[in-house]
Amino acid sequence: MFGVAVRIAYRMGIHSESACTKHPPFEAEMRRRLWWSLKLLDTRISELADYKTAALAPTWDCRIPLNVNDSDLRPEMTELPSSQGISSEVLFVVVRSEVGEFVRRSRVHLGFASLPVAKHDLQDQRSIHEDIELDTFERMVEDRYLKFCNPENPLHYMTIWTMRTYLAKYRLLEHYLRYSNSSTNLTDTQRDVALCHALNILSSDTKIITSPLTKGYLWLTRFYFPFPAYMHILQDLRRRPVCRYAEDAWQVMSENFEARVIIPLGQGGDSPFLNIFAKIVLPAWDARAAISGNSGELSVPRIVSFVKDIIARRTQNVQRADNEQERPASGMGMDNLPISIPMGFGDYGFGLLYGAGGHYIDTGTDFDIPRHQLDSTAMDWGFGGLLA
Repeated sequence: MFGVAVRIAYRMGIHSESACTKHPPFEAEMRRRLWWSLKLLDTRISELADYKTAALAPTWDCRIPLNVNDSDLRPEMTELPSSQGISSEVLFVVVRSEVGEFVRRSRVHLGFASLPVAKHDLQDQRSIHEDIELDTFERMVEDRYLKFCNPENPLHYMTIWTMRTYLAKYRLLEHYLRYSNSSTNLTDTQRDVALCHALNILSSDTKIITSPLTKGYLWLTRFYFPFPAYMHILQDLRRRPVCRYAEDAWQVMSENFEARVIIPLGQGGDSPFLNIFAKIVLPAWDARAAISGNSGELSVPRIVSFVKDIIARRTQNVQRADNEQERPASGMGMDNLPISIPMGFGDYGFGLLYGAGGHYIDTGTDFDIPRHQLDSTAMDWGFGGLLA
């Protein structure tokens, strides 16, 4: 049904700004709101299905909706109201659309969508240009929207920190695209920069999840899990267990994991999703513990303790079941944990370890996960998790 709706919208010309301007101002604005709602939802649905979407491809030119209240729009109006310097009830929708408009024309989106980008010999110049464009975009959003936000307003709070999460994710993906074809190992400085982007994703996400202001948005906040950030951080920590930001990384992950997994599940909770975490969390922590040796007892991060408790509880359950059936206990070690990805992760799967065109990015080991599950060419590298 949704696909039919999108096709009908195309046939109505809602995607075309020139077609929209032929209608009265009120109807034209309603068409823009409808089109952007369809496109952003289409992006998210494709993402959840692990399908690369062309929803944000720069092949249409419908403008983003105006930042005005519903009460400012009337069918009899002859011209649209100004949206400069105000904070309206559709602020989140408008900023989300601004993000979508920037993303669909960006080098990162075009690169991961396998659309033409700059040649390799121009890569550094394009990367610098992309950084400048992103800085300019960030300042624009700050000056046009965020400076009018009240952090104590739930809608404004969601807008601010969703934007922060998006920027960190974008910068991390830009890092992947920049070095996807690199024939040399990354320097510690380059790895630190990428690690900070991943940490910023989790920190911003934790602020959204833990704030009482966002309780009315659980339908949206629980819909997105920052799995790529975890994957990047844990891979880097396994390669560099005592890097500059190692201690901060374990703290940030524990805080986010507690908010997103431990508290919702409870101390005795369980989920197939934890199978994946067991595969990536424990090897990274083992690398850290191996370096410490006998230098003293380490303070085990809560994310590690929780995963270990789950593994121990599963082992006991399996042994108990085997004993009741008078069969030898098969054990429940790390090697026989299932590693399938639950439905609904979209591009938050293991494709983050690969760059544009499926090139492997050497950020660490792959935790013994079969690489046939890590094909980035079949994944959507868009931003539906933040835009939907």
